[in-house]
Amino acid sequence: ALIFTHNLSALLFTPIIVLFGLVSYFSVTISKPVLFRNITIILVAILLAWGLSAIYWLPAQAEASYVQLDQLAKVDTAGNLSPDISYVVSLTPVHQFDMDSGIWSRSRYTRLGFFQVLLGLIGVVVAIRLSPSLRLLRYEAVFHIAVWVGIFILTLGLSKPFWDAIPAIHIIQFPWRLLQFAALPTAWLAGLFIQSLNPNLAKISAIVLIPLIIISTTITLTPPRSD
Repeated sequence: ALIFTHNLSALLFTPIIVLFGLVSYFSVTISKPVLFRNITIILVAILLAWGLSAIYWLPAQAEASYVQLDQLAKVDTAGNLSPDISYVVSLTPVHQFDMDSGIWSRSRYTRLGFFQVLLGLIGVVVAIRLSPSLRLLRYEAVFHIAVWVGIFILTLGLSKPFWDAIPAIHIIQFPWRLLQFAALPTAWLAGLFIQSLNPNLAKISAIVLIPLIIISTTITLTPPRSD
């Protein structure tokens, strides 16, 4: 699905998915036959995904020499880093959009929603607090926290030396594109928080929080007007 919607996102998200799969499988003790079977299923799924999406990526690969892909590396990626956290996270409960603005202002940066980040932070605290009892989930918790924190750091100005040191990653063009990958660790951390509650409270929290997150991040979204 990512390949059909945005091939660059698929390219960037694939390593995260692979690492997540490896951490999940190798953090549990299972027999070699079961491990081999699981790895085989994953590899077959990847091959099927490549085959189903070949109609998109195969022509793109074959015709790469006819387009100006080298121009992607000329974008000043480091110049698009966010000066502070308010450019990355919505600091108000209701996310504000400014799609008609003609200037590069704070409201035009792609940001994470207030409640999304809040749940993620609570999940981090819960993961640290419960780390002695997490057992098999401990490695997954470390992985998700590392990805979550890493994404924030890589979108801020303090990560400029990293971007300057690795020219190849300039194909990303805009660091805020990495924020979309916060969905996986945020969902996991939020789920850990909900799971840590008693069953009745967990159900109520899920029923309240899911609509709250959706409404707060989309209620002010309106299509831009064209002249």
